[in-house]
Amino acid sequence: MDPVLLESDFELEILRCIHVGLLCVQEYVHDRASISTVISMLSSEIVDLPVPKQPVFTVRAECPGFRVLWEST
Repeated sequence: MDPVLLESDFELEILRCIHVGLLCVQEYVHDRASISTVISMLSSEIVDLPVPKQPVFTVRAECPGFRVLWEST
């Protein structure tokens, strides 16, 4: 990983993007963020982000060999 990305400002921005992404993949459409809300969240107009629910599916890579396990919830 690029060491510049490990700086605290970038780390917070990356975590925010992941958080917003999780809000976009909620199982039920009514739980997902709208595009206008996503833009507001990414531009930091919305400071306090809601807690995402468990995504519909998860993908987990295990080392070594990067074997992928698919899980359904």
